[in-house]
Amino acid sequence: MSESLQFNQRRLNPLTKVVLLVLLASILLVTDKRVAAVKQMRAQLAGLFYPVQWLANQPVSWYQNANQYFTAQNHLQEQNKMLGNENSRLKIELSQLKGVHNNVDEQAANSRLKDLLSLPTSDAQIVYVGNEPFPTHYLLNKGSSDGIKTGQAVVTADGLLGQITSVGSKHSELTLLNNAQTVIPVMVARTGVRSLLYGNLETLDLRYFPVSADLQKGDVLVTSGMDNVYPAGIPVASITSITPTSGTPFYKATTRATANLTSTRSVLILAAKPVVYQADTSSLTPASAPESASAP
Repeated sequence: MSESLQFNQRRLNPLTKVVLLVLLASILLVTDKRVAAVKQMRAQLAGLFYPVQWLANQPVSWYQNANQYFTAQNHLQEQNKMLGNENSRLKIELSQLKGVHNNVDEQAANSRLKDLLSLPTSDAQIVYVGNEPFPTHYLLNKGSSDGIKTGQAVVTADGLLGQITSVGSKHSELTLLNNAQTVIPVMVARTGVRSLLYGNLETLDLRYFPVSADLQKGDVLVTSGMDNVYPAGIPVASITSITPTSGTPFYKATTRATANLTSTRSVLILAAKPVVYQADTSSLTPASAPESASAP
């Protein structure tokens, strides 16, 4: 009698598979942070799969473009009204930003503003946003072939979005302000008092602002330019609430990013070598926390 066929094959135990996959993921995470060759390989693979990402995003892009085309006429009146309101808001913000001149030489401040407005920029589009509930990274359609470099600041008309943290040949990765590893040196536009703003997924935290300094609801926080990463004077966030914390010398403050972190599609990438604020700030009152910025 012939030997019976063996249909059952030995397979790995599901628990063993999980352990092996977790171990492999841990090794990849560690090597991605510490081994330059792995980072380079990841950038090359990202560039290789970029056409697939672009192609997968096209149906959504076509639908959005068609929807915008067919509804544009119905929204012209509403858009005009919104533009009028936006113009009024920008005038108010401009008045607030002028408060920085209270403690800074007028000529130096004007020179800084002129330098900031003359910074070269590169237009870019967000092509992939991921599926995170609170996204902290976006994929842009500009890369090293377009002159984009790691560390460049990314802004919109409303304010700072973040910075470039990874670059491929045809794409780049934007890390947003709300990333947990982001720390931005800022100052209050009205008073010039400096502090640090920390990313915290849903919010931006102003953790070390002394109660001895003047801070009000509605104050606009702008980049101080003390880190050589972000040019000075870019709006970052506004104060939405402020409460003195008992037992500590710091305020408990909540903020809201001036730029829209969730629905923006078009961005501006500032020059790789930003202009640093050179005005004499010796008369400004610094916050208690040390100033430093860490790229994600």
